[in-house]
Amino acid sequence: MAPNNPKKIYSILDIASRKARFINRREGTGTRILFDQILDVLAVKPEEIEGYNDISDTQFFTAVQIAAGKVDVGLCTANVAKENGLEFIPLAKEVYYLAADPKFLETQKAKKFLQFLRSYDWSEHKEQLEGYDFNGTGEVFKVSDVFPSEGN
Repeated sequence: MAPNNPKKIYSILDIASRKARFINRREGTGTRILFDQILDVLAVKPEEIEGYNDISDTQFFTAVQIAAGKVDVGLCTANVAKENGLEFIPLAKEVYYLAADPKFLETQKAKKFLQFLRSYDWSEHKEQLEGYDFNGTGEVFKVSDVFPSEGN
């Protein structure tokens, strides 16, 4: 949102109820899928969001549009919002996984890579990666541990 959050937007429900001008991400992007899932859970119809069909190809473009006053709100990461002098409210926590064949994990190359992930001091990048949580980086799980319905 714009600095000082002039529309007093604190949730997706506020985007609809305050008729805030929104800029969306392209269909098929992870951000758009997340936004649509949240709308569904909140029982908010896309047509209730002014600008739902207005598309931004990047989070940087979204931030520029907000900073220029062309829209009131959009989705981007904390560091992009900060770089553009915008307000930021976390919407969700995403978890990323790197998939690997179990045989690969037994190789020296994979063991070195995992050692690096586990031992690297990620906190030194806190400024550039605001909003990211590196707890658990380098942990290895079976697919069935994370997604029980998927099998091994």
